[in-house]
Amino acid sequence: MPGDAPLKRRLFSANIIESHRRIWLSGVKIHLGARSVPADPTLPTTRGVRPILIYVLLKAVPDSRFGPSYDPVSRTMIRESSPLIVNPLDKNALEAALRLRDRFGGRVAVLSLAPPAAAEALQESLALGADEAYLLSDACFAGSDTLVTAFILARAVEKLGRPDLILAGDRSADSGTSHVPAQLGERLGIPHLAHVCALSAPSPNVLAVKTDLEDRFIHYRVTGPAVIAVTRQLNRPRHATLMDMVRARAKTVTTLDAAALDIARAGLAASPTRPGRLVPGGYRAAKGETVTGAPAEMAALILSRLAALLSSAKG
Repeated sequence: MPGDAPLKRRLFSANIIESHRRIWLSGVKIHLGARSVPADPTLPTTRGVRPILIYVLLKAVPDSRFGPSYDPVSRTMIRESSPLIVNPLDKNALEAALRLRDRFGGRVAVLSLAPPAAAEALQESLALGADEAYLLSDACFAGSDTLVTAFILARAVEKLGRPDLILAGDRSADSGTSHVPAQLGERLGIPHLAHVCALSAPSPNVLAVKTDLEDRFIHYRVTGPAVIAVTRQLNRPRHATLMDMVRARAKTVTTLDAAALDIARAGLAASPTRPGRLVPGGYRAAKGETVTGAPAEMAALILSRLAALLSSAKG
């Protein structure tokens, strides 16, 4: 009947939403083969729920255009030797946090363990839309390995209040260990997942995530709070406009030192990881040579050149 058309459309929409919910929330599923990352399923906005609190772990990394410098004694990176920028994957984490906040309401706070020079990078996160920014900075934090870094971040989380969700980039552009999100989750005693390439939130405290394990995808249903480390496939981060940057100047980056976090021992002295031998790098001008002749002759010439290179390297 003609009058049934609106009802049929509503039932059709409800079936689509239910099918998406079942696909994403039916537990762990392993999918082999396909490498493309589908768009997140569209779910209705949840209204009448309490505001959420999301922390985003932001690392200030040296701008690769200038190259890093290292302390020959401590054998650690001198982060003040070049301009600091926001770790690229952390922008994907911030973008995900902002979208969740815009949908459910609440606050997004950025946490960064870094030297004072990182305040500029935190200002950028405020320009992008973060509500608060906290710089965890103290001279005694210098040289902290990933384990101590997770300990300091956990202290900050405990001081500022347990969130509904913690988002981070899957790895940093300078060291790329991917340790800190998992170590923070273990320290806080909450679930943690890495390599997340797709994410949706049926409700404020339930996440449907998709992880990329190189040869397969795995789908999880996660109940928050949790620590989620994301990849660049998750989204396309927004850019700050000039007016965004101007408005961000009115916001304050709050600095928390060791005393504020009640930390007596940190940094290189408290870190079980010790940097190994530093090997100076560099680039040499490459030169090529055209080899001609019969196949056997060319092969013999190439082998002799390679043997000479190996001999000189050993010497």
